[in-house]
Amino acid sequence: MANKSASLGLAGSAAPDPMTRIDGSPIQPAAVPSRLGLSVRAVMHAAFGRVATLLHLWRRRLAESSELRSLSDQELRDFGINRYEAEHAARQAFWRDYRGGI
Repeated sequence: MANKSASLGLAGSAAPDPMTRIDGSPIQPAAVPSRLGLSVRAVMHAAFGRVATLLHLWRRRLAESSELRSLSDQELRDFGINRYEAEHAARQAFWRDYRGGI
């Protein structure tokens, strides 16, 4: 095994420093929220708030597509759409914003 690593040029070489780039220049650490005047708690609160809002939106879209599927043909006509258009809109992925003209 020593011969194989020597032939690859790995014998006697130290592990590279994880805080330097290949060219040897130092890697600057990412901005820490506390350095930006924000507490970690405030950043986490904002992140969880965005996730909760997104989950609420997705749940609402699922409920709307379920309700759209349950409408009668007469109710769909009242909205100015037919069964095919309603089914097409209801089949759209809930995580995508669908603006198909309905």
